Amino acid sequence: MAARLHGAQIRKGTEQQPVPYLSHVLEVAAIVMAEPAAEDVAIAALLHDSPEDAGGRRVLADIRERFGDRVAEIVDGCTDTYENPKPPWLKRKQDYLEHLRRTNDVDILLVKCADCLSNARSTLRDHRRIGDQVWKRFSGMPCASCQRAWYASVREALRPLTQSTACFAELEPTVSALLNETRPADNADHVHLAMPPET
Repeated sequence: MAARLHGAQIRKGTEQQPVPYLSHVLEVAAIVMAEPAAEDVAIAALLHDSPEDAGGRRVLADIRERFGDRVAEIVDGCTDTYENPKPPWLKRKQDYLEHLRRTNDVDILLVKCADCLSNARSTLRDHRRIGDQVWKRFSGMPCASCQRAWYASVREALRPLTQSTACFAELEPTVSALLNETRPADNADHVHLAMPPET
């Protein structure tokens, strides 16, 4: 199902040498399975972006029908919008961060942690390779400052996982490296996502 929904998609910034978006989905699932995690959590990891990027609530209903309520609950908890086109980036991310901070569902936190780790790894690796050009791939995201604050904010929201979770134990230094090796945007003329006070 994940291959069918995401098979034609590529990762942002890889248009010249396309990298299948499915590579991200598989990486998130591999991170989750290494914890280890229950089968439902692994399935949710494979489908965590499907409603948001490949069909909205109809896809969530398909997931529920094929894999059950628990998988659908986890996927729903990792979804920041069902709308197409997506609402403006800043408000959508602020609302999702509030949702993430309120949840006590460890499985949702774990899948989101794996998602964030996969993306942070990719962003850090590509920044080391091409520098600030990396920020241009995020067309819906206002600027580097918002991207940096997003990673820092998600990390803070995921702290209930603690260092005992291998995924979070890797996320923490990965985000720290990203923050240390990058800089905020210069002269951005829009409202920024706020950096969390703990950072």
